[in-house]
Amino acid sequence: MYSGDERLDLNLGVESADVIAGSTANSLIRARTKNFLEAPEKSFKTTLLLRWTAAAAKGASVFPSLPVLRSLKTLYLHGELSPSEIKERFRSSIQELERPFPNFYQGRDLKAHLIREDGQKAIRRLVYKYQPELLVLDPWQSFISGYDENSFKDMSTATHFLDTLIEDTGVTLIIPIHLGKDRSRGARGHSTLAGWRDTRIVLEPIKNNTGVHVDIYPRWAKRPDPFVLKFSNGTVWPGELYSPQTAQIRKLVTESKGRIGREDLKVKLGLSSDDAFRKALQRANDDGAVAATEVEVTLPPDELSEQDWGRLDKETS
Repeated sequence: MYSGDERLDLNLGVESADVIAGSTANSLIRARTKNFLEAPEKSFKTTLLLRWTAAAAKGASVFPSLPVLRSLKTLYLHGELSPSEIKERFRSSIQELERPFPNFYQGRDLKAHLIREDGQKAIRRLVYKYQPELLVLDPWQSFISGYDENSFKDMSTATHFLDTLIEDTGVTLIIPIHLGKDRSRGARGHSTLAGWRDTRIVLEPIKNNTGVHVDIYPRWAKRPDPFVLKFSNGTVWPGELYSPQTAQIRKLVTESKGRIGREDLKVKLGLSSDDAFRKALQRANDDGAVAATEVEVTLPPDELSEQDWGRLDKETS
């Protein structure tokens, strides 16, 4: 507890020790926070997180949009994979990363649970033993099994335990969690989870399950540009978010302050064929680069601020 003046005089500048992912100028994941990796089932959550955390334990950055500044001692608790699956998945995840991995611990404890008292004690024992800076519980649903994910009482028991664990040990949480049927509503479970968690990392599978779009929604920092990870040889690798033509369409829309008429876009794009333009615009729309109607093309709604929408509405009227 601090007085008002003491609170104002606190030096709370962000140092590298406070940053789990990002930079001191834009900390995407801060130390001692609770962070969700949200995706539908079978959408590379574990594949992505195993590779990122194994590299982070060495102080290496494998995904440029999720950089690490230093080595992060990590405890990765699995809730679904068998020992043989863990070994196989880990072997794939560390491609192009050199051994050893002394700061990376992983495994499965069947007693670990976020709601049962004996399960909470099991998690505490592991955290006290390995003293990680980063704790992964993969996935959330496995560590609340047998309880109602839509129950405020059950979920508040889990979140209260994790809050006290952070307070007692200084650990940072990253928790893969399944999305519900309505993906726009975010993670499955009681609505209080959305207010409890900090940074939200959202994965959206690419067609034919060849990779994922990754969107990061930091609680305390500027949102970075979305990026793509492509699946190859058992793990994920940075890829291009859009094809060159789609990227050009998006660039032209952006340069037109977020909105442009279809005919004007066609001229600027330099496509004389109506069919070629229609197909190019459809691909850009399907990829989420722009939002197209019969009359105009805009940036996706979630990328436009209220100020942008107000300006566009005023210009239209």
